[in-house]
Amino acid sequence: MGCGKDPALADPSIDVNGTHSIYLVNLPVAYDRSRAYPLVLAFRGTGDTAEQFRAELNLAFVAGADAIAVYPNPLNETASWEFTRDMPLFGALLPKLKSEYCIDEDRVFALGDGAGSLFTNLVGCVNADEVRAIAPLSGAPPPPGPCMGNTAVWLVQSTSDPTTLGAGLGNRDFWAGRSSCDVRMMTPVAPAPCVEYANCKPGFPVRYCEYDSDGLPSFAASGAWDFFKSL
Repeated sequence: MGCGKDPALADPSIDVNGTHSIYLVNLPVAYDRSRAYPLVLAFRGTGDTAEQFRAELNLAFVAGADAIAVYPNPLNETASWEFTRDMPLFGALLPKLKSEYCIDEDRVFALGDGAGSLFTNLVGCVNADEVRAIAPLSGAPPPPGPCMGNTAVWLVQSTSDPTTLGAGLGNRDFWAGRSSCDVRMMTPVAPAPCVEYANCKPGFPVRYCEYDSDGLPSFAASGAWDFFKSL
């Protein structure tokens, strides 16, 4: 029998409080309903559609055989994510995906860019009991909280914009503090120029990657996926 539904019967749309949203689903190559797969939720930025973010990130190139990737849109398919309106979307979407696909419930991950980084931050804070790790792919201030539990974090930060750099460093310090990491001590990890901080709580590492150009770095998808796989 396997778990989840026949993928051909799954409906890639959802209604929350009377408001509609659609999402894109990338199933693994040779998807097998007898196997539970990691789930990666990928939240787009304000300037992108879900389709554009999927193409830009190219997560399928590095995780196509091994993970289910879902690219949601905000409720009402508006330009940006809004915490109050769209957190109920996450609360409804995750159980829907679990019912329709064969998902490893201990390996649910989230990443995002731009406004999607802000939303990913909040998901990792409020839903740490359901989300194993997050990867904000651009500078974001710390989440407003309150946070529940811990999550592993992989942070990407461009140094080309001083404004987002300050926010990103504050976000790094926030997550490092939650995991009791020592940001004064670090070890280089792949992909360069990423580092992992010392003395984090077991199972909840924090990694930080700076780069000096605009847009997503070339290692965004591979670095995030390698981090997720390691957990």
